[in-house]
Amino acid sequence: MSKYRFRVLFCIAAGMLTACQNADVSDSRADPISASTPMLWLSANSESQPWEGFVTGAINDYGASLVNSNPEDIGDWCPAYEHQSSEQRRAFWAFLMSSLMKYESNYDPSVTYTEPFEDASGNSVISRGLLQLSIESSNGYGCGIVDANELHDPKDNLSCSIRIMDRWIGRDNVIESRTTTGEWRGMARYWSPFRRSQQRGAMQAQVSASSYCQS
Repeated sequence: MSKYRFRVLFCIAAGMLTACQNADVSDSRADPISASTPMLWLSANSESQPWEGFVTGAINDYGASLVNSNPEDIGDWCPAYEHQSSEQRRAFWAFLMSSLMKYESNYDPSVTYTEPFEDASGNSVISRGLLQLSIESSNGYGCGIVDANELHDPKDNLSCSIRIMDRWIGRDNVIESRTTTGEWRGMARYWSPFRRSQQRGAMQAQVSASSYCQS
């Protein structure tokens, strides 16, 4: 006797057929989390499993503007955003960061880049880690970085990036735009891929097609 037939007979005997049938329907449904578009870093870095948790935790702590705002250009990035839950919005911002990360570090926390300018003291500015932050700019956003090498820690880098995103999206109410005088707004203030049309277009296509941006 099959397991399913045994189960039906048991349910009939117990007067619970409807409940058991409903249980079968429930069991067959796809888990909405596992059905979601995977974060892009998962296939690129074998140690990236905790990163989404780092991002969503940082959004809870420092990203109120991200979750509560509806940026003017959100339709270009996530058409369904206005109607999404807070959980879905947090996932959207994490996925956008995973798309940006390809151009900033190719998902490698050890990456460094010496910027073509110096700090106020005449020292070289070195951007570090997943989203290429410098200790000088990080502490300008209140990230409390004591040693520049902390920026190679994914948790510290992603948490600080959320602070930067929250500052400029909260203030400018756009993900990226450019004023008539040529000044960049939103995330484009800090991250150059938002200023490059080809990279920006690739990120928009990738993010808007994700499960986090579907009705």
